[in-house]
Amino acid sequence: MTESIFLLKLEKRLLRDAQQGDQLACEKIYRLYASPAYSLARRMLTCPEHAKEATQDAFVSAFRQLSRFQGEVPFWAWLKRIVSNASIDMIRRRKPEVSLDAMSGDAHHPSEDDGAENQLLLEQLLLSLSDEDRVIVWLHDVEGYKHREIASQLGRSVSYSKTRLSRARAKLLCHADISNKENTADQHRLNPALKAT
Repeated sequence: MTESIFLLKLEKRLLRDAQQGDQLACEKIYRLYASPAYSLARRMLTCPEHAKEATQDAFVSAFRQLSRFQGEVPFWAWLKRIVSNASIDMIRRRKPEVSLDAMSGDAHHPSEDDGAENQLLLEQLLLSLSDEDRVIVWLHDVEGYKHREIASQLGRSVSYSKTRLSRARAKLLCHADISNKENTADQHRLNPALKAT
């Protein structure tokens, strides 16, 4: 498991100054965590503008609650929860969208040899899911949340979270299988020598 992008050093003095209302300290904290916060929101939301809005909402909320932060958990974990909640709130506020790329089937299908291209494929596969399914997959499989925590955040039951995760994983596997078959067919068309293999 890779180290979280939220595991950044936050000086206790900087945090204490921000909790006492020091705007410069708040600005430094924002600059330190804005990029990873946006990255998390962007993975949970399909639209960059929605991710920016959710990130801003999260920081407004975090700075309002900062004086009550007692350090029971690391600051990064506390902020990550706020960003996740802001992203979920954004999903609840807007109507479902269907990605034209996901419908058209014309999306680029990267090769298996390039790690960056595999990351792009994973991002495209996640975009094929509904907003709520994508959030459940991300929170459970990437962020390590338990079904109880996800259900609580979404206002749903634990069984709902488990069922949606199972269906979303099946859909991802199906889309990945289709993408692999299309990649193989493309390779055979581009290189006739592969037909003999």
